Amino acid sequence: FHYCSYPFVSEPLLYPMSETSDVQIIETGDSVKVKQVLDDAAMEAIKEIGFDINYRSDNMKLSLMFLACVAAMIAQFFPMPFPENRIILGVCCGSYFLMSCVLQYIVTFIDKDTIAITSSFKGNSDSAHQLRIRATFPRFQDQYTVIVEYLDSNSSDKTTGEFYVGKYFTEEGEFDELGFQIDFKKHLKKFQNEQFKKFSYNHKSD
Repeated sequence: FHYCSYPFVSEPLLYPMSETSDVQIIETGDSVKVKQVLDDAAMEAIKEIGFDINYRSDNMKLSLMFLACVAAMIAQFFPMPFPENRIILGVCCGSYFLMSCVLQYIVTFIDKDTIAITSSFKGNSDSAHQLRIRATFPRFQDQYTVIVEYLDSNSSDKTTGEFYVGKYFTEEGEFDELGFQIDFKKHLKKFQNEQFKKFSYNHKSD
């Protein structure tokens, strides 16, 4: 598999878009951009199916970044000449370093590959659990892997989906957002139906 020159689907998209639709066109050799586009489409599908996204973790990280920036600005612009401002510089630099370390720890060891944490499912009193939705797309691979699992449970139950990216991009880099979101919603439904196993989404699964 040669990702940068990979011949994505040559047949028409599964859900053709009109000439007036806003079609995303990206460089499919850029795996980071491909994952970003798929993550964004997945987030929209999660909200459309009726889940509320829990932004508590994102808000906490933004707050840490803001405080780190404030510490850096104080160290830079505090109206006191050096060396009289040594203590202030030390406190600000130490605070910046500490908050940066905490932020990196959260991203690396807590969030990991998480793209969304949901609250309870709308209108379904039986859905008392929050969900963690994880996604990975390693470089030079053709499978976007999605794992849906319970956040607030020790259960190992999870539903894994391998989405073949060639199904959702043309050779020109046009993204079939609707087709991807339809498959993604199917995957979420399978988790709700307690189908805890691995599924593949490719041309053969149509």
